[in-house]
Amino acid sequence: MRFILLLLLLCSSCSQGVSYQVGEKRVPVITAKDLNGKEVTLPADLPGERTLLLIAFKREQQGDIDTWTKALEGTAIQWREIPVIPNYGSVFRSVVDNGMRSGIKTLQSRGQVITLFTDPKVFRQALGLEGGEQIYAVAVNRSGEVLKVASGAFTQEAFDELRPFLLAEGNSLVQTPFNSDAGQPVRYRIFEVMPPSL
Repeated sequence: MRFILLLLLLCSSCSQGVSYQVGEKRVPVITAKDLNGKEVTLPADLPGERTLLLIAFKREQQGDIDTWTKALEGTAIQWREIPVIPNYGSVFRSVVDNGMRSGIKTLQSRGQVITLFTDPKVFRQALGLEGGEQIYAVAVNRSGEVLKVASGAFTQEAFDELRPFLLAEGNSLVQTPFNSDAGQPVRYRIFEVMPPSL
């Protein structure tokens, strides 16, 4: 116990480098690893032209994150789960990552979790987020610019407000499901997306 406290005190100023401009609302340039150990640089390595970031600051917020990930299953939306945790050194990072990895069984799911060991306050300031007592679902574009923010657990109302910001130009939302065999829009669980022209 004393070792852990000493470690926290010695490493309390450690953090991954974050680069952001005051007044801008965008994902800061930061290099981290997903739970497969793959190095990624944000925002350059975000998976889509539009990506939904599910951002948490505390372990007990995982339940709220899970409401979003379950709702997004089977949709065309690109998303990443972003736990933001103070960096108390390499031992601390390893313990946290191994703990999270043990609870996520598939490589695909692990690849969707990018842990940021950095100053949570600095990160929130970069994105224009108010505090760390709740989770955030943040729609961003390829350059990391914040397009729309929702807070708290998934609700259909929150998703409906985010949805227009989660499709890159050229994609269209359709409100009525059709038969995909007839070349009509493919139905997803939350919304429908037009398939590419043949």
